[in-house]
Amino acid sequence: MKQMRTDEGFSFIEIILAVAIMGILTVISLSSMQKYSSRRDMLQGARQLAGDLRLTQQFAMTQGQKFKLVYASSSTSSYTIMKSSDSSVSKSFLLPSSLTVTSTFTGDTAEFAATGAPVQSGTFCVSAGVSTKMKVDVLAGTGRTTDQEVTTCP
Repeated sequence: MKQMRTDEGFSFIEIILAVAIMGILTVISLSSMQKYSSRRDMLQGARQLAGDLRLTQQFAMTQGQKFKLVYASSSTSSYTIMKSSDSSVSKSFLLPSSLTVTSTFTGDTAEFAATGAPVQSGTFCVSAGVSTKMKVDVLAGTGRTTDQEVTTCP
């Protein structure tokens, strides 16, 4: 009696189905990774901005002079920390190009007096095309800087 061989391998249809399933999973995962990457950039940019607002306040208090953080909303999202009296630059920072920043500060400038108090209170709003935004507030009087994730921003 003749025995059948069972070690012939995979059929063409089985291979095509496996490749199609892998392709579908790849498309789904790339979409999720893009959203994750946008959200990560937004969180990182907002926290960097909040930290640099605190640094601006610290420069003002330690050097006994007014300092300001000036956001440039040109084609590249960047901001600069500078001394108000002579506009000497202490630090410049470039945000990821995927971020959009809006501000309620006059002239997109957050300024701190030598005491550390802000000249005016205001908000920076950072978004990256995801459903949530990061709101960075500078509170009146104390100059305390807070950042939080919100759905709408002023």
